[in-house]
Amino acid sequence: LASCFVPDFVALKEESGEESSSSSPIDLSDSEVAASQASTPLSPLAYDHFLTPETMQKSAVSASSEVFQGLSLYHRLNLTKNFLANIGDKWDEITREADMDIDRRALDNLPKPEPAVSKSAFDDAVRAHLLESSSARLKATWRLVDSDADGMLEEDEMNRAVELYRAPAEKSVEDFVKAVIESLHEDKENKIGTKAHKKQLNKTLARTIKRCYFVENEAPHRLRCIYAWADKAHQDGTFNAVRVSDDITGRKRYVELLPKISFEEFLEIQKEQFELLDKFGESYMTSLREELWVKQGLGRQNRELMWQCAGFFVLVSVLDYATLIV
Repeated sequence: LASCFVPDFVALKEESGEESSSSSPIDLSDSEVAASQASTPLSPLAYDHFLTPETMQKSAVSASSEVFQGLSLYHRLNLTKNFLANIGDKWDEITREADMDIDRRALDNLPKPEPAVSKSAFDDAVRAHLLESSSARLKATWRLVDSDADGMLEEDEMNRAVELYRAPAEKSVEDFVKAVIESLHEDKENKIGTKAHKKQLNKTLARTIKRCYFVENEAPHRLRCIYAWADKAHQDGTFNAVRVSDDITGRKRYVELLPKISFEEFLEIQKEQFELLDKFGESYMTSLREELWVKQGLGRQNRELMWQCAGFFVLVSVLDYATLIV
């Protein structure tokens, strides 16, 4: 965040010879979480998002400070709040039965289930958003959408599970950065923290949030690839064409049932092809920084163009005036 908003921060780190951490603080594996918790006295809430002791030390911030734990707690509570708000807004979509599940139920003559969510799955999802890693949160939302509790989802349900996981994480990133922007101290001499500066940062942040997931990372395309490339065990990875009836013309009618995908099968391809789901903070901050760099470059380019145009008009005016005199 500091490297996004205060350009001197990057210069200071480069002068000191420090290199940025190659690992993403927004997602730690379960083993990394356990190792970090075992080696430091910090609360478990402090891990998995935005800040780790290593990155904080490189940012000249004490990893044992109350500020660190406070930021971690703030982010975790905000993430959980956004998750619960999203559940309320998307309740009908979450409990909606997938089209192919309807077909399967009709073929087996099973009754229509009541739209509901498993209480244990809901409790696990809330706990995961409050305390656990990104993989655990994704798995918990997967269970939440899995209405028949077989551990596998249709492609449509898979997309819903990922969206249910993405929306609160993205909103939490946005809320966190907005809070940082609002807390910037005003420095009129360097034009940092002024009302215009904060407005510019918020505008750039809004553009980043809008573009990062769907445009820059091509999320819908990547999810289609994950489903297509996954080695699905269900139905041996092939679709089943089930004959349902014959009409009066003698034509046979079939229902095509595509295979379901398990969480483990999804995760295997996702780790290779869609790392953004594990690194929301890092990905969005990288995108925000690049947006700011582009904006700064355009600003310099526009100023240079303005001076060049002004010089051109002055030169033309002088030549016209000289021509009139002659």
